[in-house]
Amino acid sequence: MKFGIILSVLLFCTALTAETTTFLFYINGDNSLESDAIALVNHLEEAQQSDSITIIAQIDRTPDYDATNSDWVNTRRYLVTQDTDTNAIGSQFLEDIGETNMADPDELETFLNWAETNYSADNYHLVIWDYMHAWQRNNTSAHRTALYDRTNNCYMTVPGIAEAIEGSGLDISLLILDMEYKGTVETVFELKDASDYSVVSQFGLGTKRFGYVDLVEYIAQNNSTGTEDAGQMIINQTGTENTASEHCVSLINNNKVENMKNLINDFVNAFDENQEWDVVNSSISIAQTGHLKNYMDFAVFVEGLDNSFGSVEVNTKVTDIIDFTDSLIVANSFNGTETTGKGLSIFVYDYYINDWLKYKYPYCNFAARSYWKSFLVSRLANTSFKSFNCGFEDEMNSSWEIKNSNDDDFFWELGAVNGDSHNGDRCAVLDATSGNEDHDDWLVLPKIYVEPGTRIQFWARSATNSLSDIIVRASHDDDINSDDPLVLIMSDIPTQWSRYVIDNTNLVQYEGSTIKIGIHCDDSQGDALLVDDVDVAYTNDESIIISENFEHGEFPPAGWTLSITNATHTWEVGQNENHPFSDIFPNSHRSIVCNWDGENAQDEWLITNSFNLDDVPATLMFWAGHSSAYLANATLRVHVSADNGVNWNQVYELVDDGLSWSWHYVNIDLSDYKNNSDVKLAFQYVGMDGDLVVIDNVVVFTETTDIDDETNSYKNIVTLKQNTPNPFNPSTSISYNLPQKADVSLNIYNIKGQLVKKLVKEVQEQGDHSVVWHGKDSSGDDCGSGVYFYRLISGENSVIKKMVLLK
Repeated sequence: MKFGIILSVLLFCTALTAETTTFLFYINGDNSLESDAIALVNHLEEAQQSDSITIIAQIDRTPDYDATNSDWVNTRRYLVTQDTDTNAIGSQFLEDIGETNMADPDELETFLNWAETNYSADNYHLVIWDYMHAWQRNNTSAHRTALYDRTNNCYMTVPGIAEAIEGSGLDISLLILDMEYKGTVETVFELKDASDYSVVSQFGLGTKRFGYVDLVEYIAQNNSTGTEDAGQMIINQTGTENTASEHCVSLINNNKVENMKNLINDFVNAFDENQEWDVVNSSISIAQTGHLKNYMDFAVFVEGLDNSFGSVEVNTKVTDIIDFTDSLIVANSFNGTETTGKGLSIFVYDYYINDWLKYKYPYCNFAARSYWKSFLVSRLANTSFKSFNCGFEDEMNSSWEIKNSNDDDFFWELGAVNGDSHNGDRCAVLDATSGNEDHDDWLVLPKIYVEPGTRIQFWARSATNSLSDIIVRASHDDDINSDDPLVLIMSDIPTQWSRYVIDNTNLVQYEGSTIKIGIHCDDSQGDALLVDDVDVAYTNDESIIISENFEHGEFPPAGWTLSITNATHTWEVGQNENHPFSDIFPNSHRSIVCNWDGENAQDEWLITNSFNLDDVPATLMFWAGHSSAYLANATLRVHVSADNGVNWNQVYELVDDGLSWSWHYVNIDLSDYKNNSDVKLAFQYVGMDGDLVVIDNVVVFTETTDIDDETNSYKNIVTLKQNTPNPFNPSTSISYNLPQKADVSLNIYNIKGQLVKKLVKEVQEQGDHSVVWHGKDSSGDDCGSGVYFYRLISGENSVIKKMVLLK
């Protein structure tokens, strides 16, 4: 009797302690990966299982690549069971759900809901599989994509994965992105709330899968294992099975991601006072070694910064990141001659830099929600990533160098040549001594990072005679001299100002590296060489006239002026963390603020430098915000002058819309000011009984379009029209045109970038389409007054427009 009672108690306790685990495999073979997808299911069938484990697989195929396993297509669901046939799926067939779009977040959410309903468990591990390089295929979004469904020609972004998991309400312990995926920091930041841990990779795997057999069998034998242990086993077995392959795979503790963001913010804050960009650029070069191009490995990057700065505070912040990285990256395996990394790649430089400035694409969320974007843009401002022009009107700063190797009395200096400079009153002048051919005098530019499209130009002339030649050399190190390679040599420099250009054909050998450029004169005529307006630019930056985000701390920015009535509360640089704008994009580190002093009427003007507008359309864009409902008395106005500030025309006023502490995206057409060479902009804060207004990311750019009438290169561009009416209440119509049949999504977002309503998600035919939004969110509730964005995605096209709901 006692034995029976004891046995019953033991069985009861065992039942209580045995945890159940369900593996959910979401396998997308609907591209060219059918064979590899089938091989993955056969791999899972090798594992010995137990009653505590359930493996569910949803696998999608396409008709064209693999004829095995009955050559079925569409999408099937299997209950994976042990099987010895490594060529055929022998698991229990559950159902054929027809052709599905595996790149649709709604389909992933449906799969998760179905699995929870039919196969409940204590722990869920979700594996999303796709080796189609989807991360680099869709460039219409700053969010890298994770899956590509060939049949539907559709992509799923990483935020789409998070959206699906959140919509299902399923508690995922371990999320495994079994695919070749870069941009790990952006990825885990998007997924930090979707699971406790995630497994991600920077590089590919020769077997096109992670190893799962040991993990399944370990859980089967031990009834359960911790999520961290499960992730570590994936890393360990993957490393064992891929010793001859290029790979880098890591287990990330998602609960640590937010803390890492804060540590990066601390580093950027400290670095702002240091600005040792040489150290940073050198470390980036190392961290980008191997396959990484638009990304670098963040762990390698900070290790390269370890104790390298002159500032003790900055070194301390770097050490904090290095120490914390070990707890963020729980486990890591990498192998191969071209892999450099700890599995924590981060966005560092791409054409998205310019898209941020132009607001053509959404933000990378990690960069936008942290100071990493500020760091990148500051690098843009402090290195050659940003075009610069020196007209020598002021003393040359410390980043320029005058080199006089023979230590004679003749060297480069700033000269006022009776107003006979190319532009302005001054230029750089090198005098020569007649009969002396041993001059070794250099005008050395600030360091330049060379990328495709880099162009260096300057203007030069001889004072009286035609000089023998002018020589330009490039050097990888700081010691530029006559042994360094030539990038330009010109003889017989005329006495009139002439333009000299060093284009990418001369600099291609230096792409991806930082160099110094030195201008050297070899003269025996006893003449003088004059140089002016040295300009470094990039061809893809030529449309940008003004790009100011106030990140460099200089205020007012170079060439800008203040016209103020109140010296105490005028325009000034403010840090976003000091007010409630910090969690709202654009969220760069610094903005500019004008604050009412509480007593006096104010009329504070911030005026840009003058600029030229040719006969092409131009646009002013910026973000503005306010903290008060009293905008009738304290407001922001924008003015444009076409005569260098003599006369002003008001073109914008920030009105009271009830959205205090919110960013307003402002887009102003400057086409009325075409063909003017003295255009200026002014931001005016005026009034009384108000609070503060904030401005950030001011951009002026031209929209130059060369259209070939015969080939019509824009025939595949989607047209999204402005909603009508706008503003609206309660409904508005959104119209668009599709150049061809495509998978279309049309979504509504609020000012914070949060999804409000999905309006369209389907394949649509070529032609005109229209849909009505009734001002309600996805729950059917009425939306409040404010600014909303509507985004259309069709194939590789993505277009965003703004609308206003007023009640």
